[in-house]
Amino acid sequence: MPTGEIACGVTDLICTTKMDATFEGVSAHAGGSPDSGKNALLAACNAAINLYAITRHSGGATRVNVGVLQAGVGRNVIAPNAFMKFEVRGSTPEINEFMVDRAMKVVEGAAAMNDVKVGVGTAGECIAVDVDPEMIALVREATGLVPAVTSVRDTVSMTGGAEDCTFFMKRVQANGGKVTIIILGTSGKSVPHNSYFDVDETALPIAVQLLSAVTVKALSRDAGCLV
Repeated sequence: MPTGEIACGVTDLICTTKMDATFEGVSAHAGGSPDSGKNALLAACNAAINLYAITRHSGGATRVNVGVLQAGVGRNVIAPNAFMKFEVRGSTPEINEFMVDRAMKVVEGAAAMNDVKVGVGTAGECIAVDVDPEMIALVREATGLVPAVTSVRDTVSMTGGAEDCTFFMKRVQANGGKVTIIILGTSGKSVPHNSYFDVDETALPIAVQLLSAVTVKALSRDAGCLV
């Protein structure tokens, strides 16, 4: 979205579980006594490749990604250690749990196949949430008070995207409040998480002005909300 464009809400948020896997093998000379070693690097590589082979789910969207893989101590040494950061995603809690279960089987199977130990821990997670139409309407109304806003959408799809603020949003909704996520356009040369991505800083005052306008509108309505 270009700078000046606003989305008053989002759709298609997704659940995710982030996991760390630590593989423990046995070091040995790779040329002289390879049979005495237990290759943690090889186990981690097998796990990484096969995580991407997890069957997709007919009930909704799924994602998987291995973002970090660190292993080994030397060029001619059977790697005694490996560390992997990965995540799975699913459009519902049930589908996300399906991905978690399959991922654990892949990681544990790779460790067993290479006769190494593995420990897997959860490093983080997010849940899906639906934003409230009342808040979308409120934000759209507030954009009229911000001259730099050039165009307005009711929603933008976040297909595959996840946010940890959803835990707070669910809690607000459970207590009778209304929630939304506002997306502010920022013109740039690349997609997020790319090394060339940069925020157009002229979008920052637009964000501050819009947040202020939404707050004023919400307070004038005496409505519980979270932006």
